[in-house]
Amino acid sequence: KDHLVTLSDAAIACLGPRGADDDFIFPSLSGGHLSHSSTGPVLAEYNLTDKEGRAITLHGMRTTLATWGQEQEPPFPDKVIDMTLAHKEPDNVTAAYLQSELLPPRRKLLDAWGAFATRI
Repeated sequence: KDHLVTLSDAAIACLGPRGADDDFIFPSLSGGHLSHSSTGPVLAEYNLTDKEGRAITLHGMRTTLATWGQEQEPPFPDKVIDMTLAHKEPDNVTAAYLQSELLPPRRKLLDAWGAFATRI
């Protein structure tokens, strides 16, 4: 399922002169976008670790955003965090009634995260 991402100004600035005009930020050489099975190994090649020596992974980055969002005052709603991370609603009945993509609150989350992640 397609997932629309509301890029923060900080994320767009990280893209440099290329900007966010392309359909995909991480396009594949064969067209389309890089898959999770492609991006994980690319990240692993950098051999990055956290301060405890654990490998930095895509799942760990997603966990960091979710945890940070939950710890803010006030915390970002779990539904906003879940939708930002493209989590599927586990309850099919609830999913049938959730038609909003929650773009404005997702943008607030990513703007706040971008400001936090890029501060010096």
